[in-house]
Amino acid sequence: MNTTGAIKNLKAKAAKLQQSKNSFYWLFSLGLLFFSIFYIDIWHTPNPISRALPVLTYHETNTLEISRYQEISLDKSKIGERYYSDKAPLPSLITIPFYQLSAALGQDKWDYDKKPFSGAPTWYKRLSYIIFLGSVLCSSMPFALLAFFAFQIGKQNFNWKPTLITLSVFGTYLFIYAGTYFNHLISGLFLAFATYFIKQPKKVWLSGLFCAFAFLSEYTLGLFAALLPLFLLRKEEKWKLIFSFGLGFLPALIIYAWYNYSLSGNPLTFVFYYTDYETFSKGIKQNYGFGFPSLESVYGLLLSPYMGILWFFTPFAFFIAYWVKSGIKAHLTNPVLINSLALFALISAYFIWWGGYSWGPRYLIPMACILALQSAAVWRNRVFRSIGLIVLSVSFLLHFSAKSTVLFLIPDRLSKQGEASFPFTEVVVEAIKAGNYNSNNLFTWWFDLDPKYSAICFLILFFAWLLSVEKLYRAGFLKTAKVQT
Repeated sequence: MNTTGAIKNLKAKAAKLQQSKNSFYWLFSLGLLFFSIFYIDIWHTPNPISRALPVLTYHETNTLEISRYQEISLDKSKIGERYYSDKAPLPSLITIPFYQLSAALGQDKWDYDKKPFSGAPTWYKRLSYIIFLGSVLCSSMPFALLAFFAFQIGKQNFNWKPTLITLSVFGTYLFIYAGTYFNHLISGLFLAFATYFIKQPKKVWLSGLFCAFAFLSEYTLGLFAALLPLFLLRKEEKWKLIFSFGLGFLPALIIYAWYNYSLSGNPLTFVFYYTDYETFSKGIKQNYGFGFPSLESVYGLLLSPYMGILWFFTPFAFFIAYWVKSGIKAHLTNPVLINSLALFALISAYFIWWGGYSWGPRYLIPMACILALQSAAVWRNRVFRSIGLIVLSVSFLLHFSAKSTVLFLIPDRLSKQGEASFPFTEVVVEAIKAGNYNSNNLFTWWFDLDPKYSAICFLILFFAWLLSVEKLYRAGFLKTAKVQT
């Protein structure tokens, strides 16, 4: 009788623990998605417009040619007398079927009901809606997935794990680009997965496939098609594994050959080579804009208050400490370290390494994604956790201040205003003083709430969600596993 009662009691406890785990995953997943789409950029800035126009013209004329709208696009390529987007094609190609479906269901434009947009032409409203869709599909969802899989990949359980993993993305400049129709987050997620799977011999083909997706989303990431297979050379079945990687990567070669040929007639010349923007055109014509790293670019990307990755992606400092503490030699063959350094070197050799109007080094976002996906490895250290909670919390508030005001619109050296060398104090603080808050958020759209109060609501809900997630995590995970100390 006692044995039967004990078994029932154990089963009841196990069921309760499983319920806590299930509740955790639901709350964690839905929260990540909600907070990643809370702010959605529908501003008509050069990058989003260039990606949205092919979606619009495909809907209107069944072609990717954007000549009829070329005057509103700064980022474009001119081939003969025709104009096309100069961006890598995958973000636009992903958005096309979703927009086509939405239009077929009767929703094809953003219904502005306030001045100065109430009298906007149909194409303008459609473009805004496409930017909205693309922002959700190509940045908000990848951003949320990055945080979710960072939690899953880090299999060990330890105190504050959900909070630290969450803040490793929300407490960095990656959060700024969630909900924007840029390519960096989706390409970064793909590259992070490619880096993760290259270490698993039975799934090397997935590494090749994700590398293909990364390349199709961002031209510069084609480098990793050559770099990633090098990590296979020490394996017993190296040639078989390299062949497997190559098969996974093959779709990128096929799609680019088709895309380049259908637009320019040359399968080997990328469309952005024909960029029509004079400032970029001269640089692109010389080795596609790549030369050698300079002291200015290395300092600018690493340490400068303008866009040093150590300040805009603070987990990088903890990764450096982690690599040094565990022995740098042990990581010299680690794809996480080598791929991060390779991308940093590549972008520092680019002629426009600062990336135009940017909050942080946006061309290094794929590097930040590689590190974010593996961030649990760093936070297993008790000392790092204690310091990280403070640093990342402060970092989150700083990045949220930008998110809720100017977003990524920081003047660069080519702008009329000149470079904002200290973007937080020169731009964000001034926007807060002037009361210029970002109105592109769910609460302002749904409830006509003042953007300032929407920002306050976000903070309250975000921290309440984090506390709830932590409570469920501790009830469902830490009671069944030895806590890492």
